[in-house]
Amino acid sequence: MASDPGADARRAPNVVFLMSDQHRGDAMSCAGHPVVRTPALDAIAAHGCRFTRAYTTSPVCMPARASLAIGRYNHNHGMVTNRECAVGARERRRALGLALQRAGYRTAFVGKHHLLPQRGGFDLRRAAGFVRREFGFHHLVQVLGKFGSMRADCDWTTRLGDMGLLDVHRVDYAERKRQPVYFAKPSPLPRDEQCDSFTGRKAIEWIESGPGQPFFLWVSFPGPHDPWDAPGEYGQMYDPKDMPLPLGWADTLEGKPPRQRGRSESDGLLHLDGSQVKAMAAQYYGLVSNIDDWCGRIVSALEAAGTLANTVVVYTSDHGEMLGDHRLVNKSIFYEGAARIPLLLADYREAPTGATCPALAETIDVYRTVLVLAGAAVPEGTFGDDLVALARGDGGEDDAAFSEINTACMVRAGRWKYVHDPAAGGAQELYDLEDDPQELRNRVADPEYRPVADELRSRMVDWLTATQACDLDEWDELERRF
Repeated sequence: MASDPGADARRAPNVVFLMSDQHRGDAMSCAGHPVVRTPALDAIAAHGCRFTRAYTTSPVCMPARASLAIGRYNHNHGMVTNRECAVGARERRRALGLALQRAGYRTAFVGKHHLLPQRGGFDLRRAAGFVRREFGFHHLVQVLGKFGSMRADCDWTTRLGDMGLLDVHRVDYAERKRQPVYFAKPSPLPRDEQCDSFTGRKAIEWIESGPGQPFFLWVSFPGPHDPWDAPGEYGQMYDPKDMPLPLGWADTLEGKPPRQRGRSESDGLLHLDGSQVKAMAAQYYGLVSNIDDWCGRIVSALEAAGTLANTVVVYTSDHGEMLGDHRLVNKSIFYEGAARIPLLLADYREAPTGATCPALAETIDVYRTVLVLAGAAVPEGTFGDDLVALARGDGGEDDAAFSEINTACMVRAGRWKYVHDPAAGGAQELYDLEDDPQELRNRVADPEYRPVADELRSRMVDWLTATQACDLDEWDELERRF
């Protein structure tokens, strides 16, 4: 009897990839945070596995998202900063959505993809056909980045216009742009019309539409990225007085690369007394809790639709947020606040485990993991690990995580973190995260730790060499650079 060619596809799990923008790895109650409340993410972690040492492949939006979409590092796809560029045509052929479509999946993307420049005056809906075709999504709802919505349009700004709220939103953001980076106050928008709420609602509508199985749904919330504007009751959920001071608030940044002190001073944080950053943290955690609530609603919608029992849920973020740590805000740096991210994996086909995995993981691992779960072909040249295998303890002996932005690279291995930026005068940092978890003491100039720095720099060069087809001349150039 001939086999049914659709049988394997029907047995494949649905995959729901929940993602946020700028969610730091410690900002979940299941991670032991003393203030923020994330019951929905806690429930996902309780069903599956929480990776306790997960890092972004790049601490900035577009490079990290490109790596998630195509399973390759910045130095492969060429997007090394948030500059006005997009993933090249050759790399787009590897897109996760396309690979899943070839495996028989219905695919949908809802939210902020940031795979294209957000130029002022541009209507992102004009690019919908390109995104569907080139990145492999049958269904698409596009939301700009938060500040991008000031000057460009998308499905969310269209909704705000229809509700008579677009001017309210843009006037509010124009005011915030004139304020210091740590300025915080609740959103004037109704809670259900804020960008994260719009994203969550549209994702649930697609689930309720009965898309057929197997399906892949990528939900990308624009928050908790700044501006610090939690909506509705979430704007009042956390009292600034209850917020602890940021980690490393006493850091004078001595012994650190000079750019860091200059950045802290230009952002106005170097001499703050702390009350302003506590207000910022209260709004940030309100944004996190609103996203958490929508993640819970999405899981509930899957259950109501009768599909949760055949679904794998992944949650992560493109990168973290400094939130005042070391008197710094935003990202683009390799301290834990910006580089470490939440990473949860729950397979609802299996009994709850509530496991934690200490293996070093990277956001790029999501690409390979989803394809393996789907039984889809993994394109040649894909990097990253299978998170399911890591959770089983099959991570191998070469336990390390790498991250990069522009010319700067980071390697986390064992108890150590090493950072090198050849373009910043060869600036280097070395931290012992067991002895110094707040990264206060840069050990790189200490002769006692020179062998550690040399070994980690050698691992960095080996990683760059192994993940691109370097000939001997290119290898020599890497040696000179690092």
